[in-house]
Amino acid sequence: MKTLFDYTNEQIKYKNFSEEVRLTKETKAGASYSKYTCTNKNGVTFHEVPGLVGLIGAAVMGYVNGDRARPVIIGPATKPTVNASSFGNLWYGNKALISGGYDNATFYGNIDTVSIPTLSDATNFGNLIATILKAAGCSNNVRGVMAGGTNSTPASVNTIQYNIFATTGNSVSFGSLAAIRTAMAACSNGLRGVFHSVRPGGLKNMEYVTIATTGNSSQFGDTTSDSSDRAGASNGSRGIFAGGIAGGVVATIDYFSIASASDSVLFGNLQIARSGLAGVGNSTYCLFAGGGTPAPIYYSAIERIATATLSNSSTFGNLSTTRVGTVGAHNETRAIFSGGYNGVNISSIEYVQFSTTGSSQNFGNLSQAKYHSAGTSGD
Repeated sequence: MKTLFDYTNEQIKYKNFSEEVRLTKETKAGASYSKYTCTNKNGVTFHEVPGLVGLIGAAVMGYVNGDRARPVIIGPATKPTVNASSFGNLWYGNKALISGGYDNATFYGNIDTVSIPTLSDATNFGNLIATILKAAGCSNNVRGVMAGGTNSTPASVNTIQYNIFATTGNSVSFGSLAAIRTAMAACSNGLRGVFHSVRPGGLKNMEYVTIATTGNSSQFGDTTSDSSDRAGASNGSRGIFAGGIAGGVVATIDYFSIASASDSVLFGNLQIARSGLAGVGNSTYCLFAGGGTPAPIYYSAIERIATATLSNSSTFGNLSTTRVGTVGAHNETRAIFSGGYNGVNISSIEYVQFSTTGSSQNFGNLSQAKYHSAGTSGD
């Protein structure tokens, strides 16, 4: 965890507190401490809070239970967990949207939703612009964006569409990808969403959008692998694309800085080469679950990387059943994996905690048994 000083002049949201604030350090000449003026996200300065000399790994943040008269000082022994930084940009949230999918007979255009902290079955959120499978989604916490895929014609599309997490309803047009794409992967840093799949002709370029602004995608860079049907994930800084299929299945893990349009670089390798796997990532870890091969072979393995450190993946645990085409969504602490296929269509939603290795547990069920949906989350 960063110290308080690392976040000076940034807007921060700690999961222990509801208020987002900007900290400004004011060191007084001759004083035995520094002061931090806290300004909320509307630009209103609400209190001056004294800092302590040499305070490391601690934070000062206002109000508990809506009490606007009392500042709160959290010392090193009870330091809060950072839930967002860089002016509050999040690439995830507590509300998951699981959109579209297929069951070997029907293309789906509905959007299922669940609250990630609360075990339950999915409920209806709205509908996509059209039925679709193998699209991919990402988020800036407020808006979820989904791109590409194959529709019920069937034909690949270049459609980009979005939803506002706080408001149930149908998807709205966002813009278009530069080319038609299916078997998509996506990731985000809360500002940009990056999409990848090999498009016709074997071109392996990535495209990106600024999530808060509707419009067509722009060129980002190329991946090291010309594979499609990959998993996408992020730690809010690094984007990760893993696995996929290019003639045969591959184990490659690529990474890149989402803030800088550029080519990806090799990160490491999965333990199991596979495609159609799900990816999720919080501020520390990325997880990759399920997947398969054309044989067909279906996998239940969940693998993990520490996103800041280049390496091969390590064993995390297993899903309850083997499955390809499962889709992930997450908040900071919990990841869910929904649907899939292993010879039969799967409706189950399962969850794991990022911080604790082990096999998944039952969460609930989707409205239909299906696979190759698009997943994302926000608030």
